[in-house]
Amino acid sequence: MRKKSLPKSILRFFTMKNKMSVLLFTLVVLGLALSACGGGAAAPTPTSAVVTPVKASAATIAEASVVPVQSANLLFSTTGIVDKILVPEGSVVKEGDPIAKLQGQERLEAALAAAQLQVVSAQQALDNLKDNGAVSKANAELALANAEKVLKDAKKDLEKVQYRRGTHDQINEAQAKYILTQDAVRQAEDTYMGFEGMGDDNLNKAAALQALAGARRARDHALAELNYMLDKPDEYDLNIATSKMDVAQAQVDAAKREVDKLNSDGVSKDSLALAEATLKNAKAQAASAEEALGDLTLKAPFGGVVIANNLKVGETVSPSSGTAQVVLADVSTWKIETTDLTELNINDIAEGDAVTVTFDALPGLELGGQVKNIQSLGQNKQGDITYKVTVTLDQQDERLRWNMTALVAFPSKQ
Repeated sequence: MRKKSLPKSILRFFTMKNKMSVLLFTLVVLGLALSACGGGAAAPTPTSAVVTPVKASAATIAEASVVPVQSANLLFSTTGIVDKILVPEGSVVKEGDPIAKLQGQERLEAALAAAQLQVVSAQQALDNLKDNGAVSKANAELALANAEKVLKDAKKDLEKVQYRRGTHDQINEAQAKYILTQDAVRQAEDTYMGFEGMGDDNLNKAAALQALAGARRARDHALAELNYMLDKPDEYDLNIATSKMDVAQAQVDAAKREVDKLNSDGVSKDSLALAEATLKNAKAQAASAEEALGDLTLKAPFGGVVIANNLKVGETVSPSSGTAQVVLADVSTWKIETTDLTELNINDIAEGDAVTVTFDALPGLELGGQVKNIQSLGQNKQGDITYKVTVTLDQQDERLRWNMTALVAFPSKQ
């Protein structure tokens, strides 16, 4: 704790350099005492007295600033022309409240609507694909069954033409028919021989000759039929049968591939992947359009007060400028940040330490607090490496303002 009997300027000097020699502090105090007696006779200089160093009882004291518990410099995330300023400086806003808008809202709203329509269309296509899975599976399996039947018939036809034209029974039947027609020819010949000596105008002879001619025709026809049954097909017939079987086999293979493309729900794997990719892309386009539309509105990331609003309607703004367009802060709660704690005394401070905070602008106000955080990375400040220490206050005071100067007294570890 600092000594209230000492002037603030001297106390600051001492406590900010609390690693200085105690002797230097003693000399400063003696100098002040002598100056207070100015105008009188000079005090005699002791000849044998020894100056005894005085051990400082004051704690480490650091200069600090009052800052909001949360603050932000807000900028539009896209380049554009300011269309509307919805919240003037000094207004209280809630998280998500719009502060200002850029031009182009209608155009981007139309783009967003179009993108959302694509999402609906892609979702419907995917749903229809899944809903029709059972029908697709049944059709694919039916097509496969029909193709397999055609292949089976083609194989039978090929087997027939690869051997004799007739079956065993057909050949036996043709042979029997030929034998019978041969016998019929012999009988007709015997009958005709009985009328051979008669004149050509004899009716019986003419009837016998007619019967003989018919028997011979029947015999020749039966012989031709038998030879056909016993003969093998020609190369042309074989090629046709083979081609038919090859076509049938290709149709079966194609039908099997279509069945294999279906998942357990009967949906084509390729069609499903395409539909899902289309929907994903549509959603991404909608999200991009929504983000682009959202970039035209500057919103409060948290509740607080608009400390500064530098926007003007009609001006062009850009995030690359780096200049805060709006300053937002939560001034309901204040915290203290030190500005000059150096590497010489930072190791004497620990998180959780109880501290006392006083304020230049509010004499007599003294608030308790705790060390919340100690910055790990030191900053070079006029040749000294300083570390920012953040202090949370045990209680607030409505008179506090942003960037008020303060003094933080840290507990002595001696």
